[in-house]
Amino acid sequence: DRDQVAMYYGRLMAVRLVLLVSVGAALVLMTTFLPFSEKTKLLIIVIGAYQIFITLVNGFGAVFVALESMHVTSLLEVSLRVTTAITGIVIVWGGGSLLLAISSLPVMTILHVALGYYLTHRRCGALHLSVTLAGVRQVLGDALPYALHTLFELFSSRVALIFIGFMLSAGAAGIFNVAYRFVFVLLFIPVFARLAIFPVASCLYMTSPEQLKELYRITLNLAIVLGLPMAGGIWLIAPKLIEVL
Repeated sequence: DRDQVAMYYGRLMAVRLVLLVSVGAALVLMTTFLPFSEKTKLLIIVIGAYQIFITLVNGFGAVFVALESMHVTSLLEVSLRVTTAITGIVIVWGGGSLLLAISSLPVMTILHVALGYYLTHRRCGALHLSVTLAGVRQVLGDALPYALHTLFELFSSRVALIFIGFMLSAGAAGIFNVAYRFVFVLLFIPVFARLAIFPVASCLYMTSPEQLKELYRITLNLAIVLGLPMAGGIWLIAPKLIEVL
């Protein structure tokens, strides 16, 4: 039901806004006590604002994932990345400062927050923002498994870089990070596959467990068929690739 979707995601976005305001306030407060120059502090705040606003973009994108319109979520993500990169390049070519180029990140993200709201409003109607203690507790309880998954996913993607930096040197971490960037591009395949499969799997869990098992089997087989050749290919070209990078 359109009204129920608008009400549910309105409550999610309200909780998300409360959390983001809290994180933003903590970031500004913490930055004032850091032993960095004022320019560096300003850069930290600008990048932090970008991360906060991009969370709102992802929130609107989640609405279309739930509605099995993942192409809208993907187009919103691609539009944000492309326009942000182009804006930053234009600023640099025009002789703009680093701070001005970095500032394009939150500015373009705010524009995409507005775009995400517009698209959601057209599809689901106005979001009914409401914050109650019981609603916040329910939303946080429902979101806990996904929050833990995201936390562990981010940790697993960065833990090797952190350990290399501590155990070896910053130079070794830099070399590892350059090589990892090549592999990181390939990780977009499972990310978008997950976006496409998750709503279908959630629906089948409630309606047809047998079809869910079949979906799991097909997905796992495709992951193996695609993953093994890619892993073998990277292993074969790795020595030459490191020299090029």
